[in-house]
Amino acid sequence: MSDQAGNLYKDKDKAYYGYVRTDIMSLIPGQGLKVLDIGCGKGTTLMELKKSGKAAQAVGIEINDGAIAATRHLLDDVIIGNIENIEIDYPDGHFDVIIMADVLEHLVDPWGAIR
Repeated sequence: MSDQAGNLYKDKDKAYYGYVRTDIMSLIPGQGLKVLDIGCGKGTTLMELKKSGKAAQAVGIEINDGAIAATRHLLDDVIIGNIENIEIDYPDGHFDVIIMADVLEHLVDPWGAIR
């Protein structure tokens, strides 16, 4: 399933992956937070969160390795894979903020991914 799902997104408009979600950023209170962005695209929202000081640690999960390839070195960690069938190497409660914008509607089991 992961390969099929990843291939669906390889042809998506490149601008889509680079869009900074200022609407999401405005909802994040505080500074120096540990932020996980599931479906991070090129990581531009995470980079802006770091630049603004809202994120001290910026970690992204992206199914499309091509989307994040050029900017992954600017984030603290990037995990390539399908959120529905990967394990992440961070303890429960590690992240202060988890962003999952425009992701749930693409999942086979959204509730499973949230758990």
